Amino acid sequence: MTYTLVYGGLSSLGLALCGHLTSKGQNVLSLSSACNDKEREQEEERELFIGRNALFQKGSMEDLCNDEIRTNIQQAYFLDLNKDNHNERDLSYQKFEKLLERLLNQMDHLTSIIMVSENDSSRKENEMVLETSFETLFAKQIDEYASKSSIERAVVIKISEPQKDEPNHHQQEGSPLIETLESSIQMQKGFHILQMSDSSRKPDQDKILTYPFNEIKSFLK
Repeated sequence: MTYTLVYGGLSSLGLALCGHLTSKGQNVLSLSSACNDKEREQEEERELFIGRNALFQKGSMEDLCNDEIRTNIQQAYFLDLNKDNHNERDLSYQKFEKLLERLLNQMDHLTSIIMVSENDSSRKENEMVLETSFETLFAKQIDEYASKSSIERAVVIKISEPQKDEPNHHQQEGSPLIETLESSIQMQKGFHILQMSDSSRKPDQDKILTYPFNEIKSFLK
């Protein structure tokens, strides 16, 4: 039995992605991205929509010590990383760092890691550098562990103008962002940066950069 891990699986975007993946027959392990009580309450509400799906499993970091799960995770998605509050952003960063390091060190068959980065819309649209701390950490960890792990592709999906995660808003399963997330695991071997102006539009082909793992440092400031 193989698994797809979704960090932020009960965020607004995560719910749509998990629904899409399970509809394709994939087993999903969801880890919480909540950093405050409101987000935890929203996750509990969203779990009502998918929690009874036999292919969906709400998990924790401890589940990654289970050999059946650890040796069968093939793809991992990181969603809902960027937070508005400084303290919550720091907490999110710490959780991301810990989980990313564990995945790269211990997951024997992990081939694809995809992260979604919601950026400040005030930056230049054609700026393709890794400007957030999450993106930089991601690139540095991939640079360090790619040659020692089973990773074949790592993808950063940068969204210039993310939609707010409000209670009445949710991503549609067939949206361009969901399609982009799914297709990312089929990309060629290497490190990729995809730029989306917003989550309702597919990335422009001229805004997709691909580099071999040994050239990741080209993205780092």
